[in-house]
Order: sequence, then C-alpha cells, then structure tokens
Amino acid sequence: MVSYASPEQVDIDVRDELLEPDGESGGEQQIVDYTTFFFHAHGVFARRLICGPTLKSYSRAVVSLCEVNGNNVPFRGLATMSVANVVPHDDGILEIVGSIQWNSDIKVRASVLWQ
Repeated sequence: MVSYASPEQVDIDVRDELLEPDGESGGEQQIVDYTTFFFHAHGVFARRLICGPTLKSYSRAVVSLCEVNGNNVPFRGLATMSVANVVPHDDGILEIVGSIQWNSDIKVRASVLWQ
C-alpha cells in the first residue's frame, strides 16, 4: 500500500523568479547517443549503467522508465515510477536513482539519451 502526503504536509518551494540559460543556448542541439537497459527493481533503487565513451561528466542525460513484459514489450502497469537522480561520469558510467511504487520486483526498461 502506498501512502501519499496531503498538501498540508508538503513544503512547496515556489519562487517567483525567471531563470536565465546557463550559457549554452541557441544553436542546434542533437542527441549524441542513446541506449536501453532492462532490470528488475522495486522501491527506491540505484543502478550504474554502462553507456560508453560518448557519455562524459558534462553530458546532459535523460532517463525514462517503463514496465515491460517477458518479451521486453512496454505496457502500462499499475506501478508508478520516477527517476530522482541522473549523474553522468567521465568513464561512461551513468548513475541513476529512482523509485518504483510496488511491493515486489517488476521488470523495467530504462531508456537513456544524452548529448
């Protein structure tokens, strides 16, 4: 059973400010590489994904999660999933921390794109 906080229990950081780009705006941006990983997990999890030499610590990496069946075909199950942290390293390893709201392991596909 998953319990959720009520709005009164959550501190919300709302800032009425406009943020400027951090010096890397304009121009055409392209995805450098992408790959997928399959693993079993539930609850809060951490994984180290070998993405290869094109991933560097300055890379911008994006990760999405979805549940897959035994044939690795995605489907919308009842578990909710989120990615909390994505940390690229110069050795091509991508560290991720995520959460799957389910009480036993389910098979997950992590799709990773970076530039």
